Amino acid sequence: MDNLSRTLYELNVNESLLIEKINLDKKTKHRLLDMGLIKGSIVTCVFNSPFKDPKAYLIKGTVLAIRKEVALKIEGKIYNEDSTSW
Repeated sequence: MDNLSRTLYELNVNESLLIEKINLDKKTKHRLLDMGLIKGSIVTCVFNSPFKDPKAYLIKGTVLAIRKEVALKIEGKIYNEDSTSW
């Protein structure tokens, strides 16, 4: 991964990620796809629990809590709204 590529879990609060790859088993992947977490989506970390597991993410107007073991398998590039670059 280059310096802008990260996993979903690595996001800090208020950072966003443009999803490029979802490396999950079929059942979990389909569950997340149904909730809008698809390749090309922009996801923003909105809350860290005390031990950073789970974290809450804003995805297409919905806030989802995603556990570390799942978030580590979702990869993408940091998205910066101000400069509209990733």
